[in-house]
Amino acid sequence: VFEAGNPAAPMKVGLLICEDAWHDYPALETKAAGADVLAVINASPFHVGKGLEREIAMQRRANSTQLPVVYAHLVGGQDEVVFEGHSFAVDGHGQVVARAPSFQEAMFDVRIATTNNRFRQLAGGLEPVRDPDAELWDALVLGVRDYIGKNGFPGALLGLSGGIDSALVLAIAVDAIGPAKVRAV
Repeated sequence: VFEAGNPAAPMKVGLLICEDAWHDYPALETKAAGADVLAVINASPFHVGKGLEREIAMQRRANSTQLPVVYAHLVGGQDEVVFEGHSFAVDGHGQVVARAPSFQEAMFDVRIATTNNRFRQLAGGLEPVRDPDAELWDALVLGVRDYIGKNGFPGALLGLSGGIDSALVLAIAVDAIGPAKVRAV
């Protein structure tokens, strides 16, 4: 995050962590302490539609404080929990102006320009909102990939019954770690 045209300009960043961002009081207190922008760091588990729920909640924070919000969210699988990424930024008017891709590690620039000596306008890349079925598939694939990788397993051995559930598990495993690392019996 930096001021467009003047990366050395001082900026006060108010930090909100996880649940703090879902309530007005911490954001308003942070603004009262002199924050020019709110930065939210979070790691809340995925469920279908959660990314848009977060965006709506942060639009409310921006509207209540009139400050831009930059929301950084964890991506990856940890045991049975999946975090989808879907980091984003909203301007001081509550408009989503930047969104990182979901289910992959990515960096994206968010540029903040000054208006009346206050940091208000944001600009950045805007990934499209994803289809819920695609989100769910990517969550399953990412969860399997990270579980196998983080546990140091060389691959997956699957017993197939010939039913649709076996076929689905096989497809997820192949998308997660590649066909060369999946064996089926």
